[in-house]
Amino acid sequence: MSHVARPPAPSDRAMLPQHFMMILTATFLWGTGAVAGTMLGQLETLPPATVAVLRLTIGGIVLLVVTIATGQFRLGKLGYAADLRIVGNAVTIAVFEFCYFSAFYELTVSIAIFIILGTTPLLITAWTAITERRRPPNAVLIAIPVSLLGLGLLVLTSDIERISWLGVVYAVGAGVAYAVQLVINRVPVAGLEPVLLSSSSLLLAALLLLPISVLTGLALPATGLGWGLLGYSAVFASALAFLCYLIGLRTVPGTTVSIVTLAEPVVAAVGGVALLGERMSPRGVIGAALMLTAVVLVRPKKTEHRVTEEAADERSAAVEGDAAVEGDAADKGDAADERVSADESSGAEDENNSVGEDDVASDGGAVDEGDSTVDEGDAADEGDAAGDGGAAGDGGATGGGGAAGGGDTAGEDDVADELSDLPDEGESAEESAADEESAASEGGAVDAADESSDLADDAASKS
Repeated sequence: MSHVARPPAPSDRAMLPQHFMMILTATFLWGTGAVAGTMLGQLETLPPATVAVLRLTIGGIVLLVVTIATGQFRLGKLGYAADLRIVGNAVTIAVFEFCYFSAFYELTVSIAIFIILGTTPLLITAWTAITERRRPPNAVLIAIPVSLLGLGLLVLTSDIERISWLGVVYAVGAGVAYAVQLVINRVPVAGLEPVLLSSSSLLLAALLLLPISVLTGLALPATGLGWGLLGYSAVFASALAFLCYLIGLRTVPGTTVSIVTLAEPVVAAVGGVALLGERMSPRGVIGAALMLTAVVLVRPKKTEHRVTEEAADERSAAVEGDAAVEGDAADKGDAADERVSADESSGAEDENNSVGEDDVASDGGAVDEGDSTVDEGDAADEGDAAGDGGAAGDGGATGGGGAAGGGDTAGEDDVADELSDLPDEGESAEESAADEESAASEGGAVDAADESSDLADDAASKS
């Protein structure tokens, strides 16, 4: 019997290096998307909600084509858990996009980014400690303050005095939405592949944001470069980044993901220096170095990799053991079936032999009865013949009249006829019995005639 075990929590699973690299790739793509968004904002006058809707729609369509081409499109056939996961991701994406751009209207970009990205690791760490009732690893406890310090040095500037509490609410809301998304995706849904989850979530999120985009003014890019920047942001910074993010979440804990994605501003800062001619202050350089140090602290260790390989070997051995047990059980079952079949065949042969013996015994009994009947008939005929011979001798000795002699002669003829009518030894039992009854009746008649002749002779001698 095969066993289906419940997937362990991400914190209980060893982190795979390839999944950690997927999170790093998503972080890099999101950082380049920030640069593309900045360039698009300088080139086009598009409302933020419109940019979000267009980016999510294009990215979702690209992933949907990939899903259909690879035969993974099974929407509506995976059950309630898959549908709930898609809706949950779509809602968190829509809320994040709305709060993210709204925070930029109320706060400076630096403060908004610091609050949004800094809120997530704190929330995830607290959630993990409460739900799993365990203290976070030492590396995480060290990496969180290091990364937050680096983030502050990188993005915070001298205009920190301009604070809007509504903007803070929007920024915290974006951070909470991101944290919720990490929590709900911590355990994969069976049968729901990341590409299908990504495409359906992005398209549904775009549909949820469409009313807001219509209210704020729906527009399209007016230049080819604008469409190019929007296309890059949609395909790479949205679709591909979200796909890598979901793949990485299979084994990378949420706390680690939240710390690694804090490096997104580092990528954006380096891209700004390279593509937009921006300058990074010494404080920003120190901050970027601290954030990269935090990423190194939470990277997969070699011991974790060995544990992962050992766990994989154990799972493989367990599967092979289950298969061997099932094979032995199947062999035993086949042997039992063969024994039962052999017993049934033997029983059927015994029954057939018994029936054959009964038939032979019945036939033998019938033959014996026929032989006995024939023998009895022969004995009866011999007795009748002896009686008739005795009666004839008596008549000759007395020297009776012609009537008596005629009677004796007639008796001898009748006996001769009866002897000629006796059945052969090969006749059936029924014919022999019938002839025996007929001969007995005729013999009785002859005896009666002989007795009458004797009485007549006695009467004549007396007279």
